[in-house]
Amino acid sequence: FDDYRRDDGNPEEHHRAGAPGQGNRTSGVVTLRRMLASARARMISVMDVVVHTSLREGLARVLPQSLAMGKPCVSFDIDGAPEVVINDSTGYLVEPFDSVGLADRIAKILENDELRREMGETGRRLVDPAFRAETMVDQISEVYQMLLNKFPERISNFDRKQAKSTLRPAGVSNPNEVV
Repeated sequence: FDDYRRDDGNPEEHHRAGAPGQGNRTSGVVTLRRMLASARARMISVMDVVVHTSLREGLARVLPQSLAMGKPCVSFDIDGAPEVVINDSTGYLVEPFDSVGLADRIAKILENDELRREMGETGRRLVDPAFRAETMVDQISEVYQMLLNKFPERISNFDRKQAKSTLRPAGVSNPNEVV
């Protein structure tokens, strides 16, 4: 995730070179699937908007990665997308298969530089630091610690069962059984 907060080049330079963006919007469709992270980050850095039209994916990594780079997103309203794509804030959610709605939302962002910048900045603030590896590890650790504190007897029972099973010779199901 940290790689996506860094900008791998000057997007305006990429725009002038004919990459997706200002003045060349019709030829600017790029598929990011199966691309190396560094290449994906470079591609996202020159995009004006990231469009995600998957029909089944938990929280697609490209959404928080794009928002971390300050890019607004338009996504089908599926699975985990609403966690980061917030209508009128970080981008737009569109019902699956609604190509007219999808095109309308993409155009709305592309036609308004200020809206695009505001959504991008709001998205960046939403995902950073919330989606940093350190933050997620800390949150998971807190959940584990809460469970350890809430169910100490279960942990101790589990520990005793594990200790007994590691002391048994291979193939012996009953520790009192003589081989």
